[in-house]
Amino acid sequence: MIDLYTLTTPNGRKVSIALEEMGLPYNVHKIDITKGEQFTPEYIAINPNSKIPAIIDRDEEITVFESGAISIYLAEKTNRFFSTERKQKYQSLEWLMFQMASVGPMFGQYNHFNRFALEKIPYAIAPGNLHSRTIMKFRGNPAQFYLFGDGDNGCDRRQ
Repeated sequence: MIDLYTLTTPNGRKVSIALEEMGLPYNVHKIDITKGEQFTPEYIAINPNSKIPAIIDRDEEITVFESGAISIYLAEKTNRFFSTERKQKYQSLEWLMFQMASVGPMFGQYNHFNRFALEKIPYAIAPGNLHSRTIMKFRGNPAQFYLFGDGDNGCDRRQ
C-alpha cells in the first residue's frame, strides 16, 4: 500500500494519475499548503523540503518526494511506462525531465502572472508567454497521439 501526501495541484495530480494508471492501491493524505500543513514536524519527516507530493511505499518502507522522482519510482516498481530498450527508456526520461524543468515551471509562472497576480506586469508575463509558445512547438505533429514512438511511454500523461 502506498500513502500519498498531496493536494490538488498540478504536481499532486501527476502522482495521483500515475498511481491510477498503474493500478496501485493507495491512501490519500491531504496536506493543505494554504494552512501551512507542509511545515509540520510530521510532514517534514516525510519530505524535508516541505513540498507536496510525497509517498511512502509501505510494502518496502521507502519514502520518495518530488513528482518526477515519484513517477520514476512507480514506473520501476510496476515495470510499466518505461521501455526495456535503453534508447526508449532514456527518451522517456528526457521528456519527463523536460516537463519537470521547462513545461511545469514556465506554464506555472505564465499562468500565475497572467491570471492571478494582483498587478499585470508585462515584464513578468512576457518570458512565460515566449517560453510557453516555444515549449508547445516541441509537442510535434498534433495528429500524432504519442509524444514519441507508437506506444504508451508514460510521458504523455505528464504534459
